[in-house]
Amino acid sequence: MTHKDRAQSDSTHKDSGQNDSIQKASITVASATAIGVGGMMGAGLYTLVGLAATTAGVWIPVAFLVGGLVSLFSVYSYAKLGTRFPSRGGAAQFLIRCFGDGVIAGGLNIFQFLGWIIAMALYASGFAGYARHLLPFDTPDWSGKVIGVALVIVLIGVNAVGSKLVGRSEMFVVAIEVAILVAFVIAASFKSDPSNFQQSGGEGVIGIFFAAGLLYVTYEGFGVVTNSAGDMKNPAKELPRAMYQALFIVIVVYVVISSLIVMVMTLPDIEANQGHVLSDAGRVVLGQVGFIVIGAAALLATASGVNATLFGRQPGLHRRQVR
Repeated sequence: MTHKDRAQSDSTHKDSGQNDSIQKASITVASATAIGVGGMMGAGLYTLVGLAATTAGVWIPVAFLVGGLVSLFSVYSYAKLGTRFPSRGGAAQFLIRCFGDGVIAGGLNIFQFLGWIIAMALYASGFAGYARHLLPFDTPDWSGKVIGVALVIVLIGVNAVGSKLVGRSEMFVVAIEVAILVAFVIAASFKSDPSNFQQSGGEGVIGIFFAAGLLYVTYEGFGVVTNSAGDMKNPAKELPRAMYQALFIVIVVYVVISSLIVMVMTLPDIEANQGHVLSDAGRVVLGQVGFIVIGAAALLATASGVNATLFGRQPGLHRRQVR
């Protein structure tokens, strides 16, 4: 093959790759942002507020803000790596690119995989807890495990269909969830009592930072956005936008909602209802209707968290991308 033939072949291959990228672009900035929001909002507001309150006291919003600002550094790193190595492998591919496809990368990816399993277990447990809390009758303890497993199985099916369905489902779920939370913010604003921030409790500044460390876990869902880079038309521009937008939205929601929770509930009540604080805040603001609606939002949020995390852990993709 002559030099000219090789050049033409390389040009044809490049054009073909670009066309394939355009044809396979099934994730938009909006859907990638929704995946990030879904991955981050699955636990913080719905399952960890009460636990964070035991150390941060009424300064839970500050703890959320600190955790979000720390996450900004991680988002910057992920965005840079994602634009440099766009694929469906996400963080798994970053490690392989850095350490090679060997024992070190494999071992680190195992730990990373275990972390995502724990995150999914947290989301699924939160979903089961809210589902049982919303039922008008008592259920045995083992029913929570059945509900959680059933949720994961259903969402595995959603992910098996393809990234386009995942993106659309996340956009749909996040839109409904945000609409419900906006309604809660408006209603709670009329019943809020700023003097609640004068309640004593928590462990001071150290407690705030301890809670921020706990709540940082809730921001880790931004990492799944990098797995959508391989399905984007222009990941160099779209991926950073989606990641920063998702983080900004979640920080604002966390700070505003947690502030309102403090202003409509007493600190002992927040600590006593750790697993379902937000739905109880909905009951305080809007009665039984608020309890049910916020509970439904919690189900959507925790399911969305499982869905987004599964999207980031589709098996084998990172190996095919590297090879």
